[in-house]
Amino acid sequence: MGSPEREGTALQGPQGRPGPVGVTGWLCAILGVVMILSAAVLALGAFARRALEEQGIDPLASMEGTLDPLSRMVLRNLEALSAIQFLLGAVTLVIGIGFLRLRPWARWALEIFAWVTLAASLASGAWVILVWLRPGGSGPAPSPGGVATTVAGIVLALAQCIVCALIIRYLRTEEIRRLFLRRIGASGL
Repeated sequence: MGSPEREGTALQGPQGRPGPVGVTGWLCAILGVVMILSAAVLALGAFARRALEEQGIDPLASMEGTLDPLSRMVLRNLEALSAIQFLLGAVTLVIGIGFLRLRPWARWALEIFAWVTLAASLASGAWVILVWLRPGGSGPAPSPGGVATTVAGIVLALAQCIVCALIIRYLRTEEIRRLFLRRIGASGL
């Protein structure tokens, strides 16, 4: 008697979907919703800052002098950042739903999204390290909070790179390719 994993019946979810496909799809969908909600909060923060600036109060003025140039640019462009984050959240949500429904386009869309996220995470991690190690930087000497923030940024970028690499590897497995190819043949897409 073989194990369920060897017989191809392990972790089957609804519609004959392997459990890991369901987990991946649900995580994408949930992440998309969280990103959309976060973008809305960011937009509210940008609105509040603009309203305060119109009254002659800049709540972030004292903070801007201690930040690196990229962080200052982000603070000055919260509206655009929230719009981009909303768009990325919507794309992530659509990909997650498509992945749950085993749509053929969802596998390659998620792989492309994972590659883009991997590249952005590597660039972000490199930026954090470069800012941290800049010789004679224009900012103040790093504080203990600054070091903790830098280390957290590096750890988060590394974790995101690992997750993206695992997703890409998973999406390229023969089982997943066959599953989504079978759906192409069944749906005619």
